[in-house]
Amino acid sequence: MKQKILITGGSGFVGGHLVSVASEFYEVHATFWNSPVHTSDVIWHRINLTHIKTLSELMQQIQPEVIIHAAAQANLDLAEEERENTCLINVKATEHIAKLSQECGSRLIYVSSDMVFDGKCGNYSEKDAVNPINYYGETKVMAEERVRQYCSNYLITRSALVYGHPLNQSNSFSEWIYKRLRSNQNVPLFYDQFRSPILVDELAHALVECASNRLTGVLHLGGSERIDRLKFGIIFANLLKLPNKLIQKKSMKDVTTRARRPLDVSFSIHLAQENLRTKLSDCQTGLEAMINQYHYEG
Repeated sequence: MKQKILITGGSGFVGGHLVSVASEFYEVHATFWNSPVHTSDVIWHRINLTHIKTLSELMQQIQPEVIIHAAAQANLDLAEEERENTCLINVKATEHIAKLSQECGSRLIYVSSDMVFDGKCGNYSEKDAVNPINYYGETKVMAEERVRQYCSNYLITRSALVYGHPLNQSNSFSEWIYKRLRSNQNVPLFYDQFRSPILVDELAHALVECASNRLTGVLHLGGSERIDRLKFGIIFANLLKLPNKLIQKKSMKDVTTRARRPLDVSFSIHLAQENLRTKLSDCQTGLEAMINQYHYEG
């Protein structure tokens, strides 16, 4: 009999891939709220994770051996505008999931973010101090603290910028670029913000691998390359054989956003590379794999 795994946010971009990968190894239970998904090999639960009583009842019903908590309010600008609701989703729900994980004896994999850092130096390791500059990042730091406080068998995984092919109605950074290039629209991209973009397929495999290993504490999951968004877009366009002229060089200083964006939140991923079988690729390799697997056309 397969072990049970509960994946929150299963209808999202990352969650969709998590559900797909995990179903090979686990009896998968996945949550959704606004975006129903119907797959025969997954048991879906419509639930508002901020409703603590309902969440507790679900956990008692399932009794999962593993929980991957990927659900979040992840829109940076919306998080600034709707702080109370963002705190409920990102912090309070995580707190209760951590408590319930402890009660059920479940292993908890919490998906955090590179936005916990201020972006002043880049190449952040798991030992570097957090210092978020936007409210979304603040909620992720608070949620990490709750996981440490209330759960003993946990792993906090901080994800870098995720790209790849959505399996449902969600979107992604790379998909936005692709749709604009294909429709002959300009693609404005920053040359002065640096990340460690990770292919969603590899992130999902890494998270599911973490579900079954003994790693605890904090783990950074990103691609093996520090890169700016402009260069990423150019690589993608070249692989698709679509015109580079549509890609516009922009500075973060040219754009006013409600939430501040850090300049360089690139990751050191040595710990992940030393402890995981899952390969974490550079952008060229990851984009090539995505184009070939999902049959992208130029």
